[in-house]
Formats: sequence, C-alpha cells, structure tokens
Amino acid sequence: MSELAPIALFTFKRPAHTRRTLETLAGNPEFEGSPLHVFCDGARRPGEKGEVDEVRSLVEQWSHPDKHIVFASQNQGLSKSIRAGVTALCERYGRVIVVEDDLILSSVFLRYMNDALVRYEQHPEVMQISGHNFPVKISDSHDAVLLRLTTSWGWATWSRAWARRSEDIEAATRATLSMRSRYSFDFDGSFPFSRMLKDQIRGKNDSWAVWWYLNVYDSKGLTLFPKSSLVQNDGFDGSGTHGRNFQQQADGVASDLVRLFPDDISESADGKAAVRKFLIRDRLWGRYFKDTIFRVCG
Repeated sequence: MSELAPIALFTFKRPAHTRRTLETLAGNPEFEGSPLHVFCDGARRPGEKGEVDEVRSLVEQWSHPDKHIVFASQNQGLSKSIRAGVTALCERYGRVIVVEDDLILSSVFLRYMNDALVRYEQHPEVMQISGHNFPVKISDSHDAVLLRLTTSWGWATWSRAWARRSEDIEAATRATLSMRSRYSFDFDGSFPFSRMLKDQIRGKNDSWAVWWYLNVYDSKGLTLFPKSSLVQNDGFDGSGTHGRNFQQQADGVASDLVRLFPDDISESADGKAAVRKFLIRDRLWGRYFKDTIFRVCG
C-alpha cells in the first residue's frame, strides 16, 4: 500500500459546491498523485439538466493527471451511486477515499486518510476512517480516537471491510427488536439510528449510510476519528437532496497533521462520552424526546 489511495468524488447538480470541493482537494499535496474517480449522477427531471450539465463540464475541464469520470445516463440517487462506486474502487484498488460534492476539506485531509489506511490495514476491527468529527473536546493524548460509530462526511475504507456490507433484514430486526438493542444501536441513546433503520425497512428512506453503520455495528467494528475535524459540510444552504439532523457548526477545518494514532484497538471512553453528549444536545429536547419514545415503544 505504498501508492496513494484513489478518491471517489460523487457529484450531482451543484456546480459551485463541486468547485469548492475540488479546490480544497487540490489544496492537498497528495491530490495530484491520487487516482481521481468522479461519479456524476443524472438529472431526475428536465429542469435539473442545466445544472447537471454544468457540473459535468466543470469536472471534464478540471485538470488532473489521473482522472476518470463516470457519467450516469439517468438518475441513480446517492445510495445506489455510493454502493456501486465504492464497490468498484475497492475491487480495483483495495481501498478508497470517499468525498461528496458539499464538503470543504483540510489541506492535510488526504495525508491523514492515506496514513490511517496504511496504519490500520492489518487491523480488521477498524472498518472506516473518518475525516470529520463533531465540535467536541476530547481529553485523549492521541490526535485521533476510535469509536463504534460511522460517518458519511469524508471517509475511507478497505475492501476487506466493505466486503462485509449487506442489507440484512435479519440483522436490522435484531438491532431494532427491543428497547435495550435500540438504545445500544443508537450510540447509547444519543442518535436515532434505530428509527432510521426501521424507516429504511419500511421503504420510507433510502440510506446507504444507516446500512453501513449496521454492518460496522454488527461486526463490532471501529472508526477512526480525528480529534479536530478535517472536514466541514457546506451543504446546509438548501441545495442538497437529503436533509441532515446535525446542526453543523461552521468552525472551519483543522490544518495540523494528525501524527499520534492510537495503538490500543478499542473504543475511546473519553471520545464516546464527548460525542454522545454533543449528539444529545444537538438533537434538542423535542427531537430527543421523540427519539426516546421510539426507543421505548418501538
């Protein structure tokens, strides 16, 4: 794994956001040497075609020595695009760095991702690398921590972990069966993953991310998070297809290299406490009460 990991960039119909994401990626010294695979989704309706075409033109014109573009002939949706794109690159390269078109990335993002992919390649318990973290203070001596949680804002994985991905109804039923299992699956009652999964089973949403979280959770897997976020989500302006529950705090991104990685392959107690506290506070009491009712009643 001496070569740089490939980057999978998923785009749709936001040219300004896509340009910012590419610009911040280009601010990473490793960008030019990383295979760049851009997956451009198709329009859902005629009115979107102009913006979709603008994104495609931007991507085609963007200079990069190892660029590969996939133009979808019709709209796939993010979930289908992620599943197909990540699977293809894992099969080809053995690992992949995944970026969506609404992210602002630190200039050390790619260095961190590649270092972490090498560092934890031989540790099957580690299934994901996250570039994002919540605005929390973690009193850990390392620059990154391991959590039993996943992320969708700038992340990486290996083929050995992605191969465990499935949409197993039986596993989903176990995770949502009892109040105790729902509490555990909800990161000890701090975020409504169980309700999201139940809605997924009922066909009320289409989230690749909740299935991936279930796969990692069921495998007792871990994700590496930097203590200071290297990713900021820039998609809270109404331009995105999928709403998000987090009230992202636009504090910018860290620029310091992540040097000290944990050797102990176990969840950080300090990290979990800090993130759990933030998620509960961020939900606000109305939504948190609704989540709690679901966990109790199912």
